Amino acid sequence: MEKVSERKRTYVRGKPLGNDLRSLIIDEIIHSGGNIITREYPGNFFAIAKRFSVHDSTVNNIWSNYCENKTLDPKKKKGGNPSKLRDGDLELIETLTRIRPTISLNELKDDLKFFDEAGLKLPHHGTRYYGHAPEDERCIELARYHQTPNITLNLLAGLEGVVCANTVKGAASSVHLLQFFGEAAQAGNVVAQRPALEYGPDIVVMDNCPTYHYTMAKRY
Repeated sequence: MEKVSERKRTYVRGKPLGNDLRSLIIDEIIHSGGNIITREYPGNFFAIAKRFSVHDSTVNNIWSNYCENKTLDPKKKKGGNPSKLRDGDLELIETLTRIRPTISLNELKDDLKFFDEAGLKLPHHGTRYYGHAPEDERCIELARYHQTPNITLNLLAGLEGVVCANTVKGAASSVHLLQFFGEAAQAGNVVAQRPALEYGPDIVVMDNCPTYHYTMAKRY
């Protein structure tokens, strides 16, 4: 909401001055004898503040920031409630809102899903940890190193946590991927009171694993 300052300038609370106005203030200070290296200014900030309809402390802060950081951009605020979203998160949200401009925050939280798979094995499978030996001697037995067969874990998660998962013996293929999505569509999300995966509104984010980009998987 726009407000009018004591010096009759329109501003929005919490929004910093634009770089155009900041540039004009810096140019005026330098033209009046300001030294960027020493940060000294022989004049009065109040006169410049009055000319541009801002507070003299604002002029002082802009000049100090420019001399210190060589930029017109305002300093980032520290403390308070900093954003927990990274640049990639913001780009994703922007993309989703472009696809569905009417999407609400709650719908975005419910519709956004993340899929990934991982292979796992249990080491030392079948290895015995106890044996027998004469007194004061070590128990030694040579045996082949054993592991369990590879198991693939398919997992679908939302912002609230895991919504569906299954395991596949061996490596997973595009067929297993499609089967998993079919199972997820039939499974229910107790918290959201809806299917774990719903065709249409749900948006699934996944990595560039070749299995996901096989022609048959893309088609479906």
